[in-house]
Amino acid sequence: MKKIYYSLCLLLSLFIWTSCDKGGEERVDLKYEARTISVSSISPVAGYIGENLTINGKQFGVSPELMKVFIGEDETEIISCSEEQLIVKVPQGATTGKIILNLMGDTYVSEFTYTVLGQPSVTAISPVMAFANDEITITGDNFGSTVSAVKLGFTGTKETALVVSCENTKIIAKVPAKAVTGPIDLTISKQHVNTPLSTGSGEFTVLQHASFTEMSAVSGYRGATVTLKGEGFVGTDEKPLKVYFGDTEAEVVSSTNEEIVIIVPEEATNGDNAVMVETAYELIEAVQVFNVLPSPKITSVSSTEEYIGAEVTITGENFPEEVKNVRVLFGGGEATIVSNSATELVVKVAAPADGVFGKVALTVLMADVTFYTGEFTVKETPYIISAVSNNILSNKLVQVGDEITVTGKGLTPDGTVTIGGIKVEPTFNGNNEFKANIPAGFTGGKVVLTYEAISVPVTSDDELILLTEGMDITEFVLQNYQQPFIPKAGTSGTANPVGWLYSSNFENEGMAWQNGNTYLHLQTYGKNKKENGKLYQVKTLPKGKYKFMIDVAESFFNKGRFTVRFLVAKGNNTFPDYVKEVAGENGKVWEYNDPEKIVLVDKLLSDLRITIGSTPVQVETNEINLSETTEVTIGFLTMTNDQAGVKVSAIKTIWLGE
Repeated sequence: MKKIYYSLCLLLSLFIWTSCDKGGEERVDLKYEARTISVSSISPVAGYIGENLTINGKQFGVSPELMKVFIGEDETEIISCSEEQLIVKVPQGATTGKIILNLMGDTYVSEFTYTVLGQPSVTAISPVMAFANDEITITGDNFGSTVSAVKLGFTGTKETALVVSCENTKIIAKVPAKAVTGPIDLTISKQHVNTPLSTGSGEFTVLQHASFTEMSAVSGYRGATVTLKGEGFVGTDEKPLKVYFGDTEAEVVSSTNEEIVIIVPEEATNGDNAVMVETAYELIEAVQVFNVLPSPKITSVSSTEEYIGAEVTITGENFPEEVKNVRVLFGGGEATIVSNSATELVVKVAAPADGVFGKVALTVLMADVTFYTGEFTVKETPYIISAVSNNILSNKLVQVGDEITVTGKGLTPDGTVTIGGIKVEPTFNGNNEFKANIPAGFTGGKVVLTYEAISVPVTSDDELILLTEGMDITEFVLQNYQQPFIPKAGTSGTANPVGWLYSSNFENEGMAWQNGNTYLHLQTYGKNKKENGKLYQVKTLPKGKYKFMIDVAESFFNKGRFTVRFLVAKGNNTFPDYVKEVAGENGKVWEYNDPEKIVLVDKLLSDLRITIGSTPVQVETNEINLSETTEVTIGFLTMTNDQAGVKVSAIKTIWLGE
């Protein structure tokens, strides 16, 4: 039976798959799984052009057509090929180089170098990385002594290197100014010469000079963390990055190519210190100046035990001038700084972060450097976490008689409670909560508890605001109600304003930018008809009287339908639809259908004529009187379909009392 062998790849280890073709012939496919070529020895290790060279190893394959053998960059003639031995002839023009095998496109660079006798031979290049204009030395044999005969080319430039000197065993040359990392090319008397960096994966590394441009701070204390910025901050295991303050080496916390984080050394001298950076390859010429400040020293603390809120005086020297650079912690809880100077800090004892009283660590940090840690006893103290009202508009707004809820820790009923300075009779729900009503005569203020045994009053951080007649309460009623209006996305053209609901014809049209300003956008200009368009918000208002004021920045009409109203209607999303057109003072307008009389506020804006860029006109609506807490829809109802519209720059909601 006739056999047909198909050699699919000599790099793959053999397995056999057998079948029969249509003629009944047995078919055997030879396939190979990945093999590893290796060279174990060469013989001889030196010789002349034209001589044979034997290469011993494994998995060379058996087909010389699929194998190529190089001495450096010089391809040899293959005399014979087997799995474990190659015999090749040293070609004309060859020079000393590594033995390199290429089997079907895969390259293997061996560790063996063959020396071609009688020819220029490079054995080493030092260094194999350098800056432009640095000198490198090429060592070997048979170089001659004619400088002009040597041409050394670098990747990235047509300019050949300046050859400083040439001896039979040594060439010294300078790296060209425009050279970049890559292989190099050497010729001597027009003969190409192999080098360790011109074959295989070898390449010469052209280093870039590092730069040191700035520091995150130009002054600070010993122990402070400072970030140095620049480029080319490179270190190696053998030569790590180093930073010096004068002659003192700083600790390097971390580094990248562009930043080094260091700690100002304890040995640095007071005053200006020259800061220098040394990479693995150079000492950067640029020097920055860092002023090391005299270290703060704490000499005394006025008390070692107090209640929360009590004042403690910390005395010492060299304290920072700016209070933002000072932090005092009581068991992790950050104290309020009452006053500060170069020699004294007055702070209020803070509640420990974990809420556990007793002995805690008192820590003083200046510019994020810890200069004092001591023991302090925080006496168990009642404290207020929050004070909120049940007012529908806002839990910080109150009216006389409103109920407030105060939460905290240790709120026992044996103390006196005042709200805005007026004594009240609270109802306690355990030691963590009490309720009270806003007293008559209240004008605003905080909740305060006083105890005979505790010298420091317990005061809420929250301040309650009295809702008064004529008060602008818009911030509690509407979102995104005045310039600059905030878009959901985008920075120009038109967009959806944050907090506003809208009908589909207002999609991406509810606000606009013009001449650097933002407006609520209630118009069409030949597209995006807004017939029965609605732009609105929903809010629950407590009983009482209200009115609204709208700042109209533009109202124009060219053609088409044009009716824009500001409405307030009972319920959620309850604006009616326009149903008919009637005569108005400035032309025809559209009227809506409101059989259930749910519209409470109706102000026509399209009867105005205002040019954008002029002073906005403030339009005041009718008053409404809600007899009970009511959910309402607040916003705009439009009928525009061609070239007309209104731009609004602000809306106000005024509380008129009950």
